[in-house]
Amino acid sequence: MKIINILVFISLLFVSTQAFSHSKLIASTPAKDAQLSISPEQVELEFNREVRLLKLEVQQVDADKIDISFKPTMDKSTTFAVVVPTLSPAGYQVNWLAMGGDSHKMKGSFDFVVSDAAS
Repeated sequence: MKIINILVFISLLFVSTQAFSHSKLIASTPAKDAQLSISPEQVELEFNREVRLLKLEVQQVDADKIDISFKPTMDKSTTFAVVVPTLSPAGYQVNWLAMGGDSHKMKGSFDFVVSDAAS
């Protein structure tokens, strides 16, 4: 009986740990460190669990943020796509902030490059 109680406790501990694990970014388009020959039409983020996307910024490296007209909503999703204007050849950084179902905030960033198609 003692062994059964221990096994039940361990299995409940494992299940509760899985239920409360944090959300994380699992994919993006453009991908981290991507070298693009043309400007992307949008930035896409994919998470392993539903989150609320609170902030998304695109910034040319060593320059100002680019207006992408992102507005956070209370909607939860695993994927988000935000249209971006045509980006000139340069290096860019995407910064994001999201809130998971457990109210845990997470942030991240990744870079990509749009190269001059003529070169």
